[in-house]
Amino acid sequence: MGEARWLPLLVTADVSLDVINSVLRSAAAEKEEDTDFENRWVVVQYPDQEMMTKPSICPIVKTFQSGFLGASVQVLQDFVTSRCGENGLGHDSSICMDWLADDAFGVIDARTAEDNTILFVVQETVDAVQEAEVRVAWNKGSKSDELLLAYINNAAGVHDQDTLFLFENVVNDRDVSSGTREVEGGLDEVRQAIDEWINTEQRGGRPRWFEIRMVVENAMKNSCGIWNIGPAAVLTEMKEQFDEEGVMRY
Repeated sequence: MGEARWLPLLVTADVSLDVINSVLRSAAAEKEEDTDFENRWVVVQYPDQEMMTKPSICPIVKTFQSGFLGASVQVLQDFVTSRCGENGLGHDSSICMDWLADDAFGVIDARTAEDNTILFVVQETVDAVQEAEVRVAWNKGSKSDELLLAYINNAAGVHDQDTLFLFENVVNDRDVSSGTREVEGGLDEVRQAIDEWINTEQRGGRPRWFEIRMVVENAMKNSCGIWNIGPAAVLTEMKEQFDEEGVMRY
């Protein structure tokens, strides 16, 4: 069988068992329709839970009380990061390694009962350019974000004052490891400093959590796809998959 990573599914609202089971039924139906997308949801009921069914199937229990009611996404991120993973919660000590992912999870919240959607939260290591691309794609970009992407696309087309702004507000602001960078000389030296910073950024990156809301009917397929493709690419290159409310429906 090999390795198996399961997706923690956490409930943060006082929803009925029917709502929880609808998510699990949809995942089972997706597996039946397309064997490439297996049901990988595992319902974690309490923070200190040790035993669980992998995958969780419905009906899971006759009664259900979540230990994550009212928890913020940040709290859930901290829980998954610290408690899950290869040697964490849900770890199977048999020959076939079997654990709950510590870089992705699903959330059944109050909105799930209203519009049949769940929140998928997934971590990816991205650089500052990728982060700017995501913000700009979703109309949340700052002036610095827009100038950074414009500079990468065509540095010569960026006005001198905007180039200086980019250097002062992006390169100097984020290059905390070496302190504020001082550039003596003209715009050529400024552009060189920006180029060096971009090259350094794109060779590295930092872990970031991304939130994507999706309809329950396609949640397993989409979560597996996002996991493989990467959320940053999905949010920038596949925005047509989202409706006007920002829900991934297809």
